[in-house]
Amino acid sequence: MVGIRENLEAQGKRQDELLEHLSRLPALLEQLPESSRTQAETLKALHQELAGQHEQHRRLTEILDHVSKSSVQQRDVLEELQERVERMRQTDEQIASNLMNVGHTMTELNRSTSTGAQILEHLRDNISSRDNQLQQLLVKQSARFTVMLSIAIFLSISALVAVAVVGYLLLNQRGNL
Repeated sequence: MVGIRENLEAQGKRQDELLEHLSRLPALLEQLPESSRTQAETLKALHQELAGQHEQHRRLTEILDHVSKSSVQQRDVLEELQERVERMRQTDEQIASNLMNVGHTMTELNRSTSTGAQILEHLRDNISSRDNQLQQLLVKQSARFTVMLSIAIFLSISALVAVAVVGYLLLNQRGNL
């Protein structure tokens, strides 16, 4: 009986430690991207489940204390309770292991999200640089086009003046003849 009680008390302490660690986990999860919010809710539900199991363990310890004071006929009940406690301990260990895996997965997700954000920032910088280069190229091409248009207009006017001068000279020559 004493061994069972000590085992239950040790398990209760481990669960208290686990609950303490789990109570900090939701605060950390709130810092992750919105895609992690669903996982945080699942972890909160698991935390509540563990808290409920902890309460069951505490009640079970109280029952075992009462039973140890009772008669030998209740020994079968104690053995069954011990099996339940062992199954709950194994379940708790599995849950703790799964929570650790979820924590590692969320850490990796956070890293990949950060990497994705860095890549997007790099792409934004590249696009901004290209936009600036294109704008500078358009300004240069616009200036070139304006210069070429001015030259074309000047040449057209010069050609018209030349044609007018030649026409005038031809008219003057016919008139002199």
